[in-house]
Amino acid sequence: MGTVVHNYDKTFYSYGTGTGHWECIQHDICYLTGSIQNEPELTWNGQMLSLFQEMLHYRNGFSEDAQTDSWVVSGFEMEYDRILKKRS
Repeated sequence: MGTVVHNYDKTFYSYGTGTGHWECIQHDICYLTGSIQNEPELTWNGQMLSLFQEMLHYRNGFSEDAQTDSWVVSGFEMEYDRILKKRS
């Protein structure tokens, strides 16, 4: 038993009772890229895409069992929340 990583299509929720479900970050990046292309007047989408890329770059710099810096992660969370507030 593990976590199912998918694009949140309802079909996938029938797999693995009790299994966690996560969205693949690549789907988020594709959605944001599409939003940037289709809604060029918005600015939050480009900021979120940049943040996601920065977070991925940060995490990919670690070995699989390494611990992240809680201050850095907290900064990412604050920036994420700031961008979400701008969106509404």
